[in-house]
Amino acid sequence: MKKTAVVIGCTGCDSCRWACPAEAISFDHAGAHVDPEKCVGCGTCVDECASEAIHIKDRTEGDGNEERCIEKR
Repeated sequence: MKKTAVVIGCTGCDSCRWACPAEAISFDHAGAHVDPEKCVGCGTCVDECASEAIHIKDRTEGDGNEERCIEKR
């Protein structure tokens, strides 16, 4: 099963984007977004995130929860 990163509680520090080897993370006014098609589930972003806002989960195709966009605190 493919794994992907899920963002919950992003503070907008942007450190995960630069750490991601797959370039799967982007930012906008709402915070971090993970592209599930690019994410390889390596966990580098989890290690980099000081606010512990990123988690790796199993991705079920078509479950509608591949990406979560969370507003900045």
